[in-house]
Amino acid sequence: MGGEALLELDRVTVFYGRVRALQEVSLQVWPGEVVALLGSNGAGKSTALRLVSGLVAPAAGRVRFRERDLVGLGPASIVRLGIAHCPEGRKVFPEMTVRENLEMGAYTRRGSLEADLERVWALFPVLRQRQHQLAGSLSGGEQQMLAIGRALMARPALLLLDEPSMGLAPAVVQEVARAIRSLNASGTTVLLVEQNVHVALRIAHRGYVLENGRVVVSGTAEELSRDDRVRRAYLGA
Repeated sequence: MGGEALLELDRVTVFYGRVRALQEVSLQVWPGEVVALLGSNGAGKSTALRLVSGLVAPAAGRVRFRERDLVGLGPASIVRLGIAHCPEGRKVFPEMTVRENLEMGAYTRRGSLEADLERVWALFPVLRQRQHQLAGSLSGGEQQMLAIGRALMARPALLLLDEPSMGLAPAVVQEVARAIRSLNASGTTVLLVEQNVHVALRIAHRGYVLENGRVVVSGTAEELSRDDRVRRAYLGA
């Protein structure tokens, strides 16, 4: 692709103690894309997102966003640069209302939040109806919508989504997938970690398959859906 990558990982290695979670991983995300990170549990997918958002540091390699080096920056600084992380397990604040959770997503910003709230309400109308309820009282699907909405309140150029379909009913998975497509169509670039490979390859433009912390396959969503290794390992073919 022409121009500069929005996000680039260049030969990144990450350790947890003596355990190597990522080994010389290189990948790029271009503006306007949805890029999927695929692989089994423990492959290193969530570690890659935690690395980008400043929650873990690399032992080697570079992480660049808009040509700026992210290594050494704290999570709050990275949010201010335009990256928001929607973590695995939703991590909503259960004793706060839906609206308060959304407002927390904009903690790095000043000024009116009404336009941003309206964007979230338009994407997930049920959250408008639930805005004064405690987040802990929501269903799993509603909490996932809230977690995505909270991340959007930072107005990110790049949204990191970690396992958004995990534990959700099929109808809710489709609703979340629709929302991700809509976000992307409106200009948000997405790096998506997803164990449901069928869903991921319907949403993503391109993908990388991780095994034991290494990239073993990469390509367009169509190429990955036809790749024999991907079909055998993840698509039941």
